[in-house]
Amino acid sequence: MIVSIPPKPIDDYTFDAHGFVVHRGLIPDSDIDRYVEFWHANLGFDSNPRYSPEFTEFRYLYTDMPEVRDLLCHPQVRWAFEQLDLGDLAVHSDILAWHHAGIPFHCDVLNETETPHCGVWIALDDIPVEAGRFQIYAESHRWDKYLPDCGLTPTSTESPYHVQELIAGTLMEPVTFDARKGDILIWNTHCLHGAEKQQDGFPRKIAIAHVGEEQNKVRHNDGMWYVP
Repeated sequence: MIVSIPPKPIDDYTFDAHGFVVHRGLIPDSDIDRYVEFWHANLGFDSNPRYSPEFTEFRYLYTDMPEVRDLLCHPQVRWAFEQLDLGDLAVHSDILAWHHAGIPFHCDVLNETETPHCGVWIALDDIPVEAGRFQIYAESHRWDKYLPDCGLTPTSTESPYHVQELIAGTLMEPVTFDARKGDILIWNTHCLHGAEKQQDGFPRKIAIAHVGEEQNKVRHNDGMWYVP
């Protein structure tokens, strides 16, 4: 009988060893609340039909919305990246919708080089099981896999190829992020990641930034970074 290997508590993982790290309560409630108020007023689907709930419509709003940059480039997020010593990274896309795109486990393939590329998952509230919690396979950025066969490009939303075969070949189970308001998770986007199924009526109140090394960086406030 094959027995799967259950994950350990998510707080026990480290970025260098496992490909992701969690920081609890990193962003103050007041800064979260300020962004959520802005989201309801400007990005909520009912209040502003300009932004449809399609996955690709929320990719680059940080370029002209300082309220989005204030969150994604928060000083505490910057501090967390400085601890990882990955270089001077820049935001290059965002996912701000409060629904999951329904994409199964995948990698984010924006490059196939050793250039650092990470994601930042910010919890704007406690995230219940019904809202679709983030999941990730520890150390899967080191698995022997051809990234284009198991990853999404910046414009694709199709199910990645060969991922189910990769997952079936390991005894590991994914690690689930039991996120609470103000928590963040930083992950190497070459790790296989996805989410639990989101149920109707349970918004997944999160904000996501993808970051990497970019030459064309623009400074934001006191030492923050983004790419227009």
